[in-house]
Amino acid sequence: MLHAFTITETKALHLKAKQNFTDIYNKKRKAGDEWLVTHELASSHIVDIYEERVGQVKLTKLTKD
Repeated sequence: MLHAFTITETKALHLKAKQNFTDIYNKKRKAGDEWLVTHELASSHIVDIYEERVGQVKLTKLTKD
C-alpha cells in the first residue's frame, strides 16, 4: 500500500533519484539528483519506484531584507 505525502505552503518533500528517469512532472532526473516537491507543483506526492524519500523540509520564506 502506498501513501501520498501531503505538501503544504510550509512543508515540501525532499526526494533523490535512484537512477535516470523522467518524473511525473515531466522533468528529467539523473541518478543522485536531489530536489524538492513544493506546493507549486502538487498538493500531494506518491514516491515513484525510481525516487527515494530523503525527508520533509520546512520551507523558509525569504524577503528582500
